[in-house]
Amino acid sequence: SNHPEVNRILGKISSESELSQLDFEKPQECIQLLFDVVFARAPSQEESDTFVAHLASHSDNPESALQQLLWAMLTSAEFHFNH
Repeated sequence: SNHPEVNRILGKISSESELSQLDFEKPQECIQLLFDVVFARAPSQEESDTFVAHLASHSDNPESALQQLLWAMLTSAEFHFNH
């Protein structure tokens, strides 16, 4: 999960998929789309609040924040168990 190839793939996913169309001015919609794409479910309120806070704390570079969130989701036990 820390291999440079993972970072390259995450950059490609976030730039060449529907995720590239995210409107960072609408963080709730961003989080909903991330959860739909990665987990095929809606986020819990706690998950949503945590992810929105992460995006807000990186408002100077939302693309990087998105890649960090994707990395966390793709390396999670939930993703590995389901996929």
